[in-house]
Amino acid sequence: RIAVAEHNSLRQALQKVSRVTASTMHIGRISIWMFLPHRQAIRCEYLYQPDQPNAFEGTLLHSQHFTHYFKALQLTQTVPVADTSDPAILQEFLECYMKPLHITAMLDAPIYRGNQVIGIVCHEQVSATGASREWQAQDTQLAAFTASTVARLYEEAAKQQAELMLSAHQSHAQTLDRIASIGHMAAGAAHDFKNILQGILTYAEMISYAAANNLEVQQLVTKQIQ
Repeated sequence: RIAVAEHNSLRQALQKVSRVTASTMHIGRISIWMFLPHRQAIRCEYLYQPDQPNAFEGTLLHSQHFTHYFKALQLTQTVPVADTSDPAILQEFLECYMKPLHITAMLDAPIYRGNQVIGIVCHEQVSATGASREWQAQDTQLAAFTASTVARLYEEAAKQQAELMLSAHQSHAQTLDRIASIGHMAAGAAHDFKNILQGILTYAEMISYAAANNLEVQQLVTKQIQ
């Protein structure tokens, strides 16, 4: 039922989805990361962490520092980063990300557009005491569903933005049409006025010619022409 609409922005929709998912999974943080155009890095576009303001949106993770993780994103539906069966991925995040933020487990679900991964929804277990978390099948399913919902919301936001741009373009085009119409009217009026003025000047020259010996008429004609 959560959707991007006129009175519900993308950010508001993401907040609602994150709040429901975090409450259901009993986790402290949800972050949404999107690939940059060159696909060599991901950036945190949205962060839901009501009880821990220690991180911020805009953080970048580069593939050269997280090689195993970036490969895993292309191969699996969900990535349990705190799974000890894959120590390479765990080690990449442990010192630089998980320990400083008291994250004891992460479950990441790729965001798909078609068959391409465009981002990740990161579900993070936060515990100051270091309590671990073993992800269950229902956690994985919910993480995947949340990621598909996020993908839908981004598509809705893109469609809404395109419609707004089209509306603005149409409004601008209508304004240009009105200006062009006014310009045509002004040009027509100027042309008609020029014809009238030319007739007046022609008659003034005829009068001046006919009254060549009358200085008073000559001065009056010259004054009116000027």
